[in-house]
Amino acid sequence: MLKRLLMLGMGLGLALMAASCGPKKPALVITPKQPSPSVTLAPPPRKSRALMALVEQARVAEDVADLLPAFDAYILGDDPVLRDEARYRRVQVMLEQHVPGAYREAQIVLAELPGHALAPYARFWLARWWAEQDNHERALHELEGVLRHPALTAELAERALGLGASSSEQVDAQEAVAWLLTAASLDVTRREEWLRLASRRISAEDLAQLHERGDLDAALLAGLDVQLARRFLMQGRMDMVRRIDDWLAGLPAPRAWRRQVHRWASGVSRPARIGVLLPLTGAYARYGWAALRGMRMALAGGREQAVLRIEDTAGDPARCVAAYERLHGENVDIIVGPLLKSSTQALAGHLHGDVPVIALTNAVDLAGSSPALFVHTLSPLAQAQFIAAHALEHGVHRFAVIELDRPGSRQEGDRFAQTLEAMGGEVLDTLVLPVDEIDVRDRLSELKMRTDDEQRLAELDEELDVFLPEAALEPRVPTMLDALYLAMPGRRVALIAGQLAYSDLTGIMLFGSSLWDDGHLLDDRGRYLNRARFARPAEDASIESRLREIRFLYRQAWGKGQPGKLSLLAYDTAQLAIVVAGRLGLSGRQAIRALHDQTGFPAVTGEVTFDALGAGQKRMIMYRIANGEIVPAS
Repeated sequence: MLKRLLMLGMGLGLALMAASCGPKKPALVITPKQPSPSVTLAPPPRKSRALMALVEQARVAEDVADLLPAFDAYILGDDPVLRDEARYRRVQVMLEQHVPGAYREAQIVLAELPGHALAPYARFWLARWWAEQDNHERALHELEGVLRHPALTAELAERALGLGASSSEQVDAQEAVAWLLTAASLDVTRREEWLRLASRRISAEDLAQLHERGDLDAALLAGLDVQLARRFLMQGRMDMVRRIDDWLAGLPAPRAWRRQVHRWASGVSRPARIGVLLPLTGAYARYGWAALRGMRMALAGGREQAVLRIEDTAGDPARCVAAYERLHGENVDIIVGPLLKSSTQALAGHLHGDVPVIALTNAVDLAGSSPALFVHTLSPLAQAQFIAAHALEHGVHRFAVIELDRPGSRQEGDRFAQTLEAMGGEVLDTLVLPVDEIDVRDRLSELKMRTDDEQRLAELDEELDVFLPEAALEPRVPTMLDALYLAMPGRRVALIAGQLAYSDLTGIMLFGSSLWDDGHLLDDRGRYLNRARFARPAEDASIESRLREIRFLYRQAWGKGQPGKLSLLAYDTAQLAIVVAGRLGLSGRQAIRALHDQTGFPAVTGEVTFDALGAGQKRMIMYRIANGEIVPAS
């Protein structure tokens, strides 16, 4: 990831304190600090090549304790520059390798050498150390110390902000908001992004407390207000939009912000005219009705003003095109559907370009075939870019892809491979497994042999000949792989993970999509999945209550059962259509432009933004398994 020079301004420190009395929920307390107009970023610290070589050796050593005396030799030496750096590098190794006593050693060095150029780095190593132990509250505390250190560098600021964003997803909402507002006060170039993240976690009650207390920087509070006004508008919380409109009148907000929020607060929404293209008869009727139920739940209770113009496509592409023409002639504002790839493909060439069509197909590749076509899906195919970017950002470049011999799995694996290679990664091999074959150890061993690092093996052989001529040792053959991508459900992942050790494919990362999230990853308490990462849509503060409401509406209308993924996706898409066409009052090309707004649209299936091609991108989070539980990954 390209590093950007951060424009940092000393803002307001934030802390969370529980009130000693009053309501059970603690108040969000903002502790002001003296602002400073700017912070001059320090140059990168000088590095001793000899000490850095020791750090690299420690990362591959079997026993780190054997290398620590080498640092001690520098610490006891006569060169004061090397002595001080050696103390910090020793702490770095101890923290990275979780050597007992690492935390105490770090505290001693920081207390004795607080102004050293490596001091903020040591705080970052401590933060990472805490995060690896799932103590993200302590990690965020250390990271704030990193960002406020006078020896902060641009490169370290970028890393600290990245780790902070990840850790903030894993603490309670109030602590997350406190950190995100701190980041917004410091990282001026990306303030809007930090405020957007904070708006996803803060509750209406906490926002009101911030206004009542008045101890948050007014410009920062105004920016947060605007983000939340849009979010509340999309959720239909017009009472909160009006409150924010009143608050902004007393804040130093740009005039454009005040006008925009005032327009939202005072505008009268009109009934949205939503066209519907679904297969309600024929072979795919049950899927069409599941989607239609979701859309009807979005209109339940009479809170939303919308009219559905429903057309049955019967799963027939020609009939779908004819139905679209009828809806277009009726001047609908927006169209939801089709559901099938064949119908969407046929329709793409007939779109007029003045009415947005949001297809619910898994065929993400159809996005971009018309400026008016958008694709909203939960398909793993739409997650490839997020997973590939996460892997590359964490130094994982070389993959093998393992697929099942069925269309969905092959599509997912191929999509990930294409995306990874387009982003600069490398796919060294692809293994296709029979769907009904449980024991695949031999196939995994063959994959290992195909990806052996022959050059490194030759070097190991030469070293053994030189140093151990009499020994009958067979070196462990290293693999060129950094990771495997498993395009399959979690149940199959759990079975395969236990067989990787037999194939000498241990020690590498495993990656996968939300398809893993089927309830089977913990069948063996995740015994072989400690280095696994999989994607899952992120949630915001309001999701759980909205899901409960939707489930209640579903049972009330249809008597039993729960809404499935397709019903929830259709619910979200109908809500999105109501926001654009009803609350914002947009149609035609204005509605198309609004759908491309990168601020995103809240959704129970995961917040969605549509990219330049019209493909829906869910806001995702990587998860891992720790101590038999699924937790967000740092």
